[in-house]
Amino acid sequence: MYTPLDPTRREIRLLEIVKGTNSGPIECVFHIVSLEDDIEFAALSYVWGSSDITKEILLNGQRRDVTKNLESALRHFWSNFATNGINVIRRFNLLEDFIENDRDISSLEIVHDSGANEDQYDKEDDDGGYGDDEDTGSRTDTSTDDNAGENEEDDGCSGGSEGEADSNAYTQSIIERIICAYEHAKVGGGGLLIWIDALCINQDDLSEKSHQIQLMRDIYKKAHRVFSWLGSPDDRKIDFALKTIRRITPCLRPGRESERNLIRRHPELFNWRVAGSITSNQYWNAISNFAKSENFKRLWIFQELLAARDPTFICGEEYLPMSCLRRYMRWGASIPQFPQRTTPSSADDDGVWDILRLKLPRFGVLFDILLAEQPWEELVDKTYLFIEIVRGWHCQDPRDKVFALLGVFPMTTLPDYNKSVIDVYADWATDPLWDVPPEFLLSHSGIGLYPRGLADGNFPSWMPQLDMIGKQIQPWDIIWKKPSASPKAPEYFRPTVSRATGITCYGVQVTEVSEVLTRPSKTASSYNFPEGQRVPHKESGESSAMENGHGILAPILAYLQANRQQLWNEPYPTGGSRLQAFIQTVIDCVIDGSTPEIVPNLSFRDLIRAIKNHTPKKLGTIHDISQQELKLLGFTSEKEDCEFVSNASTDDDSNDPNTGRMSEPAHRTAANEVALRLFFIAMEKSIFHTRNGLLGLGPPGMKQGDLVYLIHGSSLPVLLRKTAEGTFNVGSCYVNGISGIGASSILNIRENDVRKVIII
Repeated sequence: MYTPLDPTRREIRLLEIVKGTNSGPIECVFHIVSLEDDIEFAALSYVWGSSDITKEILLNGQRRDVTKNLESALRHFWSNFATNGINVIRRFNLLEDFIENDRDISSLEIVHDSGANEDQYDKEDDDGGYGDDEDTGSRTDTSTDDNAGENEEDDGCSGGSEGEADSNAYTQSIIERIICAYEHAKVGGGGLLIWIDALCINQDDLSEKSHQIQLMRDIYKKAHRVFSWLGSPDDRKIDFALKTIRRITPCLRPGRESERNLIRRHPELFNWRVAGSITSNQYWNAISNFAKSENFKRLWIFQELLAARDPTFICGEEYLPMSCLRRYMRWGASIPQFPQRTTPSSADDDGVWDILRLKLPRFGVLFDILLAEQPWEELVDKTYLFIEIVRGWHCQDPRDKVFALLGVFPMTTLPDYNKSVIDVYADWATDPLWDVPPEFLLSHSGIGLYPRGLADGNFPSWMPQLDMIGKQIQPWDIIWKKPSASPKAPEYFRPTVSRATGITCYGVQVTEVSEVLTRPSKTASSYNFPEGQRVPHKESGESSAMENGHGILAPILAYLQANRQQLWNEPYPTGGSRLQAFIQTVIDCVIDGSTPEIVPNLSFRDLIRAIKNHTPKKLGTIHDISQQELKLLGFTSEKEDCEFVSNASTDDDSNDPNTGRMSEPAHRTAANEVALRLFFIAMEKSIFHTRNGLLGLGPPGMKQGDLVYLIHGSSLPVLLRKTAEGTFNVGSCYVNGISGIGASSILNIRENDVRKVIII
């Protein structure tokens, strides 16, 4: 089936769809070509899908199982040509005649309208099958909604002061639609060959696979058209989302005027079935589903969309050029997020726009593509961008965390699937072209991070586990601050990295961990705790945490209650009270874009009350905590558990020096803000004390006796663990009083105490 390729000629295989039937397998054949040749071909970008669910095709006369999603894409191309091919080709020929003879807009509209009922690309007068009340709910303005979906020239984008620009955008969209439909049909008819990685690369030949991966960026860049297959239409209605975005983008421009235009020209976007819920609107619900598509989670697709000139998303018979989606994204990025103020009553109500600002699908992960498109020399934080992409986009083979980005970031590393995961990650970490800052490696790695990868036993403690980093460190964590935020080390104290010896750095031991007070919920089933250690009862994500506040926040509530008098009355070593230090630590470690001035004014009573308000389980309503989980929490029964939460004291603040400094509403607001941030702390961080009385937050797997070091080049302290084998990085931590600016001051004062540390 696979004839060997000549790597010296940069040869690739292209697929020709030969024929198909409604009930039988799609038949395809290979053609071998060179990327050096002047050839015209398409490429497919898609999610492979489960290898356990397959369908059969005929490839070079032999039966071949492919994933269900790939088979549906091949069948779609064939079916589209069989159904629409003749009319699509006729319209494309008319378009060429229009361009050659410089005919006016009316001629173009005739081209667009001809055969409109025969090709679904031109069916703007139907609602895509989603207009019935049973599926989408009743509408408040049926006539307006129907008119809005009638056709693109009636969407209101051709009038007003910007009418000429909108008209040009509309004209260009028609041209693009006809060309896209033509190339789409050519693939199905075999007239345009297509490259598909799962078939055109011999996946069983690791040598060929390694070489072909080096060519992938060039393949997608040279492809005349890249089709991003989103699957057949289903109840997510992604095809409807493509149609909606394509229809409204000519109107979208940054600024308030765009807001008013959108409400005026597309009132159907502001009618929702449930007040305050944009996903109850069929248009926004479809767009939201599109934004959450699996295609925007796969790392190989990231490279494909980045390399392609203007990829085209396809779902069923609907399509959307990436250029349209970019325009939508830039418009969405220009809209500030404001909290909901009012419940909307009509499309003219200001509250409608407030809700849309808050909940607008913004395709945030795709902004990585826009950033990566910048010239290499203009990228300020290259390593930060790399890690952002790695944590947000996923792949099946952990080695692809590096291999899938070789065409995006300059590296000397070559794809080699004979290498282990550790070797591949070490290649990236020590690549001379890449020059990853050692202090960055140190802050994003550690044996105390959780969950651990499959290769955990032999993984160097200084090397980030790229396959796990998205689960180990969350985007709200202070560790995710850009590398540019870290101070530069003096030349003679600058850290270095070697795959043979590890990281050599220079720092000062400032203290030692004396006690680990709480453990994060993500580790409850994976670490052995001391007898009686209170830990939440199960691993939980952010959304489930909000629903299960009791199990998540109970350990922190217990810590606050047990240390009530010390938090009230004892001064913190670097100034203020211990309560103030605790609150400031929570605020500093959860990056959410704001730093409220609340620390000197918040009372213990308000904080406890706020935490209790965010633990919604009441007496007699705990249903999902087992006896083993109760034991982990430190309770002997559900009754004891409930009584603890119910009786958590919020009375008598007579000894609290902070009481009375703010109005009651201000107290509640401030305390609620801290309590919400505590959710993230409770899920991801351990709370600890040091031998010199400082308070800190560290990684899940930290232990009593870990050493707190300040390292030149890092703004955060690092936990180190010294053993007979050597010194291991446990992970970065935050210690109130010695993190940030304080770290640089201490290092300068104690310069004579700086020692070389080799971390293995």
